[in-house]
Amino acid sequence: MRVTVSRSTGATRTDIARSLDDDERRLIISTPWDQPDAKTIGLIWNQLTEEEQRVVAAAFNLPAPLPPDEVA
Repeated sequence: MRVTVSRSTGATRTDIARSLDDDERRLIISTPWDQPDAKTIGLIWNQLTEEEQRVVAAAFNLPAPLPPDEVA
């Protein structure tokens, strides 16, 4: 699974999208340019599957699974 983070100066909210390109699954995280990673992860964490949580945690160099109090 490939994780892509798209930061935009015009973005006002954080969203996730999923796609499949041949055999490669992709998770796209769209977020405002200046939003801290911790806030971005907190906003999307509960929308992710357990597999996606492991991949996102690895992409951001975080322990997985994250304790619930660290996600909020």
